[in-house]
Amino acid sequence: MTFQPQLENADSGGEVGLGWMLIRHEGRLVAWHNGATHGYRSMIAVEPAAKHGVVVLTNSPLGPEALAFSLLQIKPTQPKVAVENAGDYVGVYPLAGQFAIKVTTAKGALFAQGTGQPRLTLRPVESDRFATIGVAAELRFERDAQGRVTAMSLHQNGKVLRGTRGELPPETQEITLSAEDLEDYVGSYPALPGLTLTVTLEKGTLVLQPTGQPKLPLHASAKDQFFSRSVDFRISFQRDPAGQINGLILHQGGRDLPAKKSP
Repeated sequence: MTFQPQLENADSGGEVGLGWMLIRHEGRLVAWHNGATHGYRSMIAVEPAAKHGVVVLTNSPLGPEALAFSLLQIKPTQPKVAVENAGDYVGVYPLAGQFAIKVTTAKGALFAQGTGQPRLTLRPVESDRFATIGVAAELRFERDAQGRVTAMSLHQNGKVLRGTRGELPPETQEITLSAEDLEDYVGSYPALPGLTLTVTLEKGTLVLQPTGQPKLPLHASAKDQFFSRSVDFRISFQRDPAGQINGLILHQGGRDLPAKKSP
């Protein structure tokens, strides 16, 4: 029964067996499962009839699923994420304290990003109701008498958080800094015991990696000021009286975390 479908797996476009996700492609059955923890990701996919399979282990923030399927020459069915009226839902929804969910749209799909969390794709379930792909949660939107979306509730782990809709803040504009300027920021910045913010320059892009976490590209909004497009935080680099970079401040979730640059 391990490889017998038990229910539909709407997020991946396949089915679920006992402990395995199942995909069928041109008469072939592939069973797979993935996992992730603190900057590391894994994937195993096996084709029982052919008696072969692949395992992919990576320390990249990018998921290994596409590589594993391509090695087996499998093209899994993609979940339907296009939303006709995606623009109706765009906005920011404060839910509790400093936590809010920002809903955006791109190429007809909807995305949700909680404060300090990665951006997740939304999958339509029914009218004004969406599942978050990769996380066991649902977002349900409310409309007023005129049909305008006015509120949203987050349903997760048996709890419900509700917030009224607000407008998205203006998008931060990115500027281009020279490779020479970016090189000034490269270094290690110990912030807390066991937490160091490492800044590197990779293929012309400044990258931040906290200890044990994935790498995150940084984008400049001004000299010494950077932001992330994937996680909601900002970085302000600090200079000494001689103009040399000697530290940074991580701004996230309404808090500021300073870190001095290692010599």
